[in-house]
Amino acid sequence: MAFVTLSDEEAEANAVIFPNVFRDVSNWLDEQEIVQMTGKVEERNGRIQYVISRIQQLDISGLKEKDPGILYIKLTHQAEQNALHQIEQISDTYAGDTPIIVYEERRKQSYQLASKYYVEVTEECLDAFKKQFGAENVVFK
Repeated sequence: MAFVTLSDEEAEANAVIFPNVFRDVSNWLDEQEIVQMTGKVEERNGRIQYVISRIQQLDISGLKEKDPGILYIKLTHQAEQNALHQIEQISDTYAGDTPIIVYEERRKQSYQLASKYYVEVTEECLDAFKKQFGAENVVFK
């Protein structure tokens, strides 16, 4: 098991890598390594912690010239009901190549939606999501 700190230009977060995952990556995982990972978010002792279930080296050769960004939507308990249907309706109107990552506050879990939900991020698209889920719960990066 390994306890690590994840960071980017904006923030740092703590994470735990369980032994079976760490055994698979310990021979190449190094400080300053850029990786792609999946897992879940937990709250422990009042702090957010990531539990990493999979890590792989990031292959930048396949990245597009233009990064479409990512649209993040936080679902509060009040917004959970019919959220996927509401996201689908907006996605149908603004279909594109920007993925959507949803964070369910109640379950403290994030996941990326299927490509059929990808959107073309415009002011109108962002306004539609903000109107539906609240401006403070919709972020485009």
